[in-house]
Amino acid sequence: ILLFALMAAYTMKLLADAEKKFFMMRDYRPIESPDAEKAPRNRLTYPELMRTAYPTAEVFGCNYMAGLLYVTVVLTSLGICVAYVLFITSTMNHGFGWNTDYTVLG
Repeated sequence: ILLFALMAAYTMKLLADAEKKFFMMRDYRPIESPDAEKAPRNRLTYPELMRTAYPTAEVFGCNYMAGLLYVTVVLTSLGICVAYVLFITSTMNHGFGWNTDYTVLG
């Protein structure tokens, strides 16, 4: 577990360093918020980071690296939801003796 914690910390450091580098490439321009009451952001979102890191990766005017990132985020979210549903049904089976097949289908 300690190895995974160290890998996660190192990965987050790399991501933060990349964000700082690519934000500086944008000439220190704050990103305007669509909401006028909010202050300009000084951070990049993941798709903005991908668009800045790979500006020439475009097909028909759309950056496919940012699109790939959106797809992987959605798939990760769906996978987490499925794992949560399976965990809850398993818990109901062990805790209350419910039949897992009917719990998942219901």
